[in-house]
Amino acid sequence: AVIDQAAVGVVPQARSAPRLDPNAYLYAALTNEFEGPILPGSASVYVDGAYLGDTGLPFVPAGAKVTLPFGVIDGIRITSDVAGRQSGDYGILSTTNTRQESYLLGAESTLPYDIDLTLYDRVPVSEDEDLEISVTSSIDPTTVNVDGQRGVMAWTFDLVAGDSHEITFGFEMWWPGDDQLVLQ
Repeated sequence: AVIDQAAVGVVPQARSAPRLDPNAYLYAALTNEFEGPILPGSASVYVDGAYLGDTGLPFVPAGAKVTLPFGVIDGIRITSDVAGRQSGDYGILSTTNTRQESYLLGAESTLPYDIDLTLYDRVPVSEDEDLEISVTSSIDPTTVNVDGQRGVMAWTFDLVAGDSHEITFGFEMWWPGDDQLVLQ
């Protein structure tokens, strides 16, 4: 039995972590416009009238915002390539080790509509004062340290229907020649 139903406006979003997964995932952001909460439980998921399956809904207080996952979105091609990688050392009396890495992230849309896309990636962070890290990016990240996670960056942009977008980013690390670099 249906207790209540209503059509609510949703804002479609796409998200991807290209170096971990070549897919973009569809999310729907919405605000609970009911006078009371949306109770947790099972919900049927439809996209453009097509049934995708069931998902679990969290408790959503009245007026609160929630973002719900809808699975892989067809129509967005995500790429991730290593653009460069070098390591070496320099110095005469004392040596300094260096390591450089750069990446190219790409997104191409064949969708008939524009959609906000967020690409996530990461760079190393230093736990040692002798290790220096410099990060560069062709486009400044929209968010750094996403959800309090050091080194996680996000770029959010409008992916226009039929268009593509590229981001080049990378990092360079320096540390004393006698020390060993251990990445965890």
